[in-house]
Amino acid sequence: MDLRDKVVVLTGAGRGAGRSIALALAEEGTRLVLASRTVSELNAVRDEVKATGAQVIAIPTDVGDPQQVETLAQETLGAFGTVDVIINNAGWCPPLRLVQDTTLEDWNLAMNINARGPFLLIKALLPTMLAKRSGQIINVSSDVARGGCATASAYGASKIALIGLGEALLDEVAEYGIRVTNLVPGTMNTDQRWDDDPDFPRETVMEPEDFAQLVVSLMKLEDYVLIKEVGVRPIVQD
Repeated sequence: MDLRDKVVVLTGAGRGAGRSIALALAEEGTRLVLASRTVSELNAVRDEVKATGAQVIAIPTDVGDPQQVETLAQETLGAFGTVDVIINNAGWCPPLRLVQDTTLEDWNLAMNINARGPFLLIKALLPTMLAKRSGQIINVSSDVARGGCATASAYGASKIALIGLGEALLDEVAEYGIRVTNLVPGTMNTDQRWDDDPDFPRETVMEPEDFAQLVVSLMKLEDYVLIKEVGVRPIVQD
């Protein structure tokens, strides 16, 4: 499928995998709506995308805030009139702690950003997809959701909630030609990874550019082809 002029809303676009996805999609000629909480990072990626000649707007958004998500949706439709793809990539991992030491604040914030945020964005833009009976939603979860990880209970629980959202949504919208895919990546070479654990084994992380190519490949599949879930990780894993 040709991705040229497809309207893509990408959250968590300011760095890491989000930045790599944005640049990969820019090369495909998509029209991009970039969202992130950190304005300076978001604007830097917007400028990189602009340099490729792709159409792009940047909308500072905290996906944990319902009003900001609604603004993101309305500004997307105001700028481009439609949406073809939602990539729920924004995510946050609380400080790594045992369950008994995890704070309610960290638990709630992980759930708000990693699970409720995607729900709010889908809810806001899904009517547009249903009306034209086409669209694609890609949720970026984590292999922590499938395998579990000590000291990452809040993060893992929020990411498996995102998978559950995607699976339920697919059952509701597949008959309308809307595809939903859950991506379950392993550890990537991002600032967040090293902020959490600077001693994490380097040979067990993958590059965000490789993950971005997976996203592009999924989007290029013909409309009738569905991949429900993809697990992807380095061949050597911690």
